[in-house]
Amino acid sequence: MWSCIRNSHIQTCPLVPLSPIEIAIALTAIIAGVVVQGSVGFGAGLVAAPVLLIVDQDFVPGPMLAANWSIAVLMGWHEWHAIDWKGAGIALGGRTLGMFPAVLAFSAISATAFSCIFAALILLAVLLSLAGWTIRPTPRNTFLVGIVSGFTGTFASMGGPPMGLLYQNEPGSRLRATLAVFFVVGGILSLTALSFAGHFGKHQLLLTAILLPGVFVGFLLSRLTVPLLDAKNTRPAVLIVSCLAALVVLGRAIW
Repeated sequence: MWSCIRNSHIQTCPLVPLSPIEIAIALTAIIAGVVVQGSVGFGAGLVAAPVLLIVDQDFVPGPMLAANWSIAVLMGWHEWHAIDWKGAGIALGGRTLGMFPAVLAFSAISATAFSCIFAALILLAVLLSLAGWTIRPTPRNTFLVGIVSGFTGTFASMGGPPMGLLYQNEPGSRLRATLAVFFVVGGILSLTALSFAGHFGKHQLLLTAILLPGVFVGFLLSRLTVPLLDAKNTRPAVLIVSCLAALVVLGRAIW
């Protein structure tokens, strides 16, 4: 299988587009990301996307979104009883609206400009939350945050922080399960939009397949960390992961 590798950095085999070392790095990154998302409710893109971009830029957004979808299916199945169906439905309506301008933004907005705006908004939301101001998950707020999440999730595989901040004061199981439903349906919509726009084809499907074993391993490991966060540590974890997501996106834009 690996006879088509020309050197340690370039993989030219049409069936396996990465070297064994690159695959190992990608799997390690997605396992770490899934452990975070399986514990907090979101964050796989925060941990994995920066590393995956170094391995192959085509990992983001398509394959990363597809991996997020797989994680969400597992999380939703495991905590089915805690889902806020009404909130998830309203947020999905917003996400549907938010993903279309995101697809158009690929050619209209520079990645640097978007990253700076995204990071600033998330950091502002974290600071306001620490100051005692939080967004309550009312129908209106949920719909508006769904729009924002649809845009950021489609454009940069970072749809979790807005929804996580919205549900930060909810029980851990409710946050994780509701975001899982949001990501399952929203991920299908975003991937469909990316496919029609020509950003999710055979190469991205193969990269997705490479990530899937890491998704399952990471999910199993996350079952060990969930009890720690559910012991009144969910909100701090949401704020920390959201803040880190903003810093990672900002750093990616600057460097």
